[in-house]
Amino acid sequence: MTINKLKLKHLFETLSYLWSLLIEVKMIEVTKAMAQIPTIL
Repeated sequence: MTINKLKLKHLFETLSYLWSLLIEVKMIEVTKAMAQIPTIL
């Protein structure tokens, strides 16, 4: 494996990790918002 391929692999892993983290946070926000809807109505 070349250095560039290793760098790309690391970058890709970091990005996918950040993405899953972001999605998780968004899902929590959406769930909280949906839980609050009945109290608003």
